[in-house]
Amino acid sequence: MALETGTDCHWISEVLSQLGHEVIVADARELQSISGSRRKNDARDAEQLARLARVDVRLLHPVRLRNRKTQQDRSVLRARDVLVEARTEMIVAIRGMVKADGGRLGACSAESFPEQARESIPEGMRRALAPLLEMLDELNEKIRYYDQLVAHLAQQDYPETSLLTQVPGVGPVTAL
Repeated sequence: MALETGTDCHWISEVLSQLGHEVIVADARELQSISGSRRKNDARDAEQLARLARVDVRLLHPVRLRNRKTQQDRSVLRARDVLVEARTEMIVAIRGMVKADGGRLGACSAESFPEQARESIPEGMRRALAPLLEMLDELNEKIRYYDQLVAHLAQQDYPETSLLTQVPGVGPVTAL
């Protein structure tokens, strides 16, 4: 059975393999006959995959999928990234609202922003921004939790990351 890389390819290939099928996961980025087609639809894509698999599997540019545990561990990194992005968006929004009111917030780290901002936000803006600053405190706490989890994963499950973390500026997140 042939299928393309995508969100569902991990569990679908796992289920099909457990049912006794040989599963080939094609690199969707390499299949110009599918990704570059103007007449793209599921039925046509499936037929194209089947034809390529029948002629020569190498035409599918097969990929080897990560195992389930590795995929789940990557979810830790993704979840952390979602929180970091949310924190960044909130900081940018707060800075923008303060700037629109004629104020300025000094430069500081994302972790120290809530504390620094509380002292610098104009009095009239505090009621509006206090809940956002509280959420930033919570986001910082959750990000610290993920940082500890990532460090634990790197140390316990992926010891090879210790070589990468020897490079200045490379921590467990980047190494994983």
